[in-house]
Amino acid sequence: MKKILLLFAFLAASCTDTNNPPSTHQSLQPTQPKSETQPASTTDDLTGSWTGKFGPNKITIVVDSVNNGQFKGRSIVAGNDRPFSGTMTKIGEEYQFEGREPGDDPNDGIFKFKLDPTNPDKITGTWTPFKRGTAKTYDLTRRTFTYVATAGSYPETSARILKQADVENRPPDELRIMRNEIYARHGYNFKMKDMRAYFDGQEWYMPWNTDVRGLLTETEKKNEALLKQYEKYNAEFYDSFGR
Repeated sequence: MKKILLLFAFLAASCTDTNNPPSTHQSLQPTQPKSETQPASTTDDLTGSWTGKFGPNKITIVVDSVNNGQFKGRSIVAGNDRPFSGTMTKIGEEYQFEGREPGDDPNDGIFKFKLDPTNPDKITGTWTPFKRGTAKTYDLTRRTFTYVATAGSYPETSARILKQADVENRPPDELRIMRNEIYARHGYNFKMKDMRAYFDGQEWYMPWNTDVRGLLTETEKKNEALLKQYEKYNAEFYDSFGR
């Protein structure tokens, strides 16, 4: 009888109660970590470069970095490349930037512009000088500078070595444009007012650099030298040939 009772007790203990909570051992098992993936940051949309009209000139505004409400950038216009830095705030869905240039140049001032994340390819704003002059407004389009050897009216000046026949019968003003177009393809930000006005009017042109000497190809360097030579020569003798 004792054997039968012991066997019954053993079988009862072996049954699983599905209502019992997990054992202590089970509760100590590590849980799977929650995913840390977050929605993509909009920082990439807040940095970049935008180009367009700025009074009589063309300007490029660059936002290099945005971090914790602070940003850094630069402006390239009228032969100048000036840094600025300041604050970025979000009001509603709109990002508003206010950046100050260093102030050690008489033409420095404050850039204020807005960016709508639903249309990050456009920025609109004002620039106000610190010392003198009037504020300017601008409406710029996002654009990334790219060197394009075929851009312009005289792509041969970058594509191949020019021959004497290519330049000898051209007026000096045309030769000057041919030479400066080499620089313009590299984004040179012209200081000379007449060349700046000419290239600012070209759709393909984007001011980006204030020094392009280290960017010219060997072909462009040789053509630059030839064009300079004939600019000077034709300026002296072009009219005397009755052309």
